[in-house]
Order: sequence, then C-alpha cells, then structure tokens
Amino acid sequence: LPFLPYEEIGEAFSIGDVGLIISKKGIGNSSVPSKTWSIMSAQRAVIASFDSESELSEVISECNCGVFIPPDDAEALMKAILNFRNNPAACRECGANGRKYILDNLTKAQGCQKLVDVIKRVTYNKATQGNGD
Repeated sequence: LPFLPYEEIGEAFSIGDVGLIISKKGIGNSSVPSKTWSIMSAQRAVIASFDSESELSEVISECNCGVFIPPDDAEALMKAILNFRNNPAACRECGANGRKYILDNLTKAQGCQKLVDVIKRVTYNKATQGNGD
C-alpha cells in the first residue's frame, strides 16, 4: 500500500487491536520508532520485539501498555499475539494505558512547555553567571 497522508495515519493504527514494533537485535538501543506513539495514541496494545535495554522497554514497562519480547524470537511473538487474542480485556487495558501515557506526557502543549522551560533555564543560568552569582 502507498504511504498514507498524515491525517489518515491514526485510522491505519486503529484498524487492529494490537500494534507491532519489530526490530533486529542490536538496533533498538538507538531510537524509539515513531509509530510507537501512533499506536499508543490510537489506544492499541503494543507488542514490541526490541532490545531489552532500550527507552522503548522503559516506556512499555512504565505505563503497562503492552508486552516486550526479545528480538528475533518468533515463538515469543506468537505467544504474545495469542495472549492478547485470548485476553481481550487485557488488550483493551494496555491500549487505554498507552493512550493515557500519551495524553499525560506527549501532547503538543506539553512539548511546547518543556521547550519553554529549557529556554528559561538556559537564559536564567546565563544571566546569573554574567552577574558573578
């Protein structure tokens, strides 16, 4: 399928009950895929096949929005999918937890406020250093 327009991406991530985030071993420590936030925003449970020592594993654990399995483990992936299929209440709960995390931490307003806070801190530090404080 072709890439969707930005305004339709949410619909695509809302189609299934679960969103998959898959990476090869050794690659997951360098970033969090942007689709993570789209899956969580769509109120879908996350199954992440990713390096365990990563920011993604911390987010999933912190907000209980899904499950984390080792990369390249097809058996664990199958079990995670079947577990959500056989436990739809847990699937919905993980989805709701992910959506709550997004609303509590990653809205545009919160991002702008964090940027303003950093700018204030930097300018305040420069101002106080210039006065010999």
